[in-house]
Amino acid sequence: MNDYTIIKDHIRKYGGHFAKIIKINKVKYILMYFKNEQDLFKATYDSVMNEDLGKGLQIKRQDEIIGKDGNEEQFVDASTSPKVSTVPSNEVVKKFNQLNLKFSNHINMISGKKDSISKGKEKKRLWSQKLKN
Repeated sequence: MNDYTIIKDHIRKYGGHFAKIIKINKVKYILMYFKNEQDLFKATYDSVMNEDLGKGLQIKRQDEIIGKDGNEEQFVDASTSPKVSTVPSNEVVKKFNQLNLKFSNHINMISGKKDSISKGKEKKRLWSQKLKN
């Protein structure tokens, strides 16, 4: 049974809004998203009543993952952890801008546009010169 049919069967069976399969430590898990809490609790209840003990759907918070032995582990929350910086460095920003420029030029070349990015930069220079005067 491939991933597509597994997802399709679970959505049909439990009424999920969206589902995807993830692989953690060589074990596949299915993540299902529901439109509201009522649908989530109904699906969890139905799965517990119909599946073997311990094989039903489980509710996990967004910051929980499944550990090697089946126990939950917490993600490091970047916004609250003092160890993790959420501010990108100047080097990261420069690399991102270079990549963005390359990609934009490639898209323009494919679509037949000629160097519209440099035209935009020229317009910015003219605009900033007008503001200074």
